[in-house]
Amino acid sequence: MKGFPFIGFYNSLMKPTRIQTLITYTLVAFLGIYFMITFSATMPTTYLKIDQQDFYSKFDKVLYQRWNFFAPPPKSNYRLYFEYRSKQDSSVQVKLEVLEGLLKAKKEKAPFNSFEEIMDYQLYGCINIITTLISDITKRQRYLYPDSSDQYIIDQSIETYNVEYSRGPEFKSLTKYAKLCAVNEGFYSNMIDPQLKITITVQDLPSFSETHSSQAKKEELQPKQERFVFKSEFVDL
Repeated sequence: MKGFPFIGFYNSLMKPTRIQTLITYTLVAFLGIYFMITFSATMPTTYLKIDQQDFYSKFDKVLYQRWNFFAPPPKSNYRLYFEYRSKQDSSVQVKLEVLEGLLKAKKEKAPFNSFEEIMDYQLYGCINIITTLISDITKRQRYLYPDSSDQYIIDQSIETYNVEYSRGPEFKSLTKYAKLCAVNEGFYSNMIDPQLKITITVQDLPSFSETHSSQAKKEELQPKQERFVFKSEFVDL
């Protein structure tokens, strides 16, 4: 070590001071908290996330970021239709598709869109429960009636849901939201003994490769035709 007198001087320079140590720990703590909040903010919507909506809105204003690039593009979209009629009149008087309007309201009212966030979470939750139940019923019907046509199986599955599950909490939640939509649109009070039919469809979207292909035709980039997933009977509203 005597032949290298500069080593002691070098070590003294490399030894961090208290201020450097404090800055290092502060920076590590900040990055840790930042990544924890970012991770929770990019998670799917939950009750905790909705409850802390104001905090996430303020965080997004200061440290806005987009993670869409890392998320797989959606393959399909649900459509939720409410059809209204009076009990005395069998013809449908009003028909609304509500998910598209809700999405638009979420964007327009952000960051003050807590109500729209909650309704979006609840509606998609209800749709998921209904479609999952119908899928399970369809599997059971295919097992019991292997020789039946696909359309017959689907019709029987929807009928089974309407008979056995239409009084479930997910169906009641959709019914309550349908009544709220009718009141907000201003036609609920004008209907005598109003009734409601709920329809859920799914619409396949163009794939990522089709959307970004220079050779794709214009008609190929349009959303595909909607397919019925569920259709209820008319119920009293």
